[in-house]
Amino acid sequence: MSTDNGDNWSIVGNNDSTLHCYDILILDCNIYAATYDGLYLLTDNGTKWTCVGLKDCWVLTFYLYGNNIFAGSSCGTYLSTDKGNSWMLTNTGSGSYCDGVESFIVNGVYVFALTNQSGIFRAKLSDFGITNIDVKEDNQYNETIIYPNPASSSVRVKYESASISKLQISIFDLLGNELFNTSEACNIGMNEKTIDCRSLETGYYVVRLKQGERVSVKPLVLLK
Repeated sequence: MSTDNGDNWSIVGNNDSTLHCYDILILDCNIYAATYDGLYLLTDNGTKWTCVGLKDCWVLTFYLYGNNIFAGSSCGTYLSTDKGNSWMLTNTGSGSYCDGVESFIVNGVYVFALTNQSGIFRAKLSDFGITNIDVKEDNQYNETIIYPNPASSSVRVKYESASISKLQISIFDLLGNELFNTSEACNIGMNEKTIDCRSLETGYYVVRLKQGERVSVKPLVLLK
């Protein structure tokens, strides 16, 4: 981890050079690492990496959609709907996208998977039981935009809401420490909020927006 835009780096957790980390995922206050030997979670107050799933799989990438995590690995494409506590294999057989997914993207009601051998594959989110308010069959789905990014003294959050409710905005550092929290009223349609970032130091952060069961997580870079 670097807290000064890459000038200096320090080991986070146990110094295990055999893990070969390929991707990092931050969900709420949990930090996950995709490695050649499974999925690891940073535990013990940030001092130890513990394997929590997909053991003996070469995990290449994560994709977070709400509280749903897609994981591409050498053993197949997996989905967790409970923040990584359990995993479901979403495909089987050769010639499918089980042979190494390098990246995911969600567009409308579809999830796309880019493989390193077999091309690009597409599936409906509803095929995996993902039918919450983030997904609408008419391709009209909620959108979250954070700008400018990188930012300096303030950042603006544009958030599309399907209902009148409260929106909780939180900012975390890369160790999962919550540094900012506010609750804002949301109207139906596009909402825009300004967040004062002058109390935060230069560095990398995670912005979490929570509205009912819907959670959206976005990266934020601050340059002072």
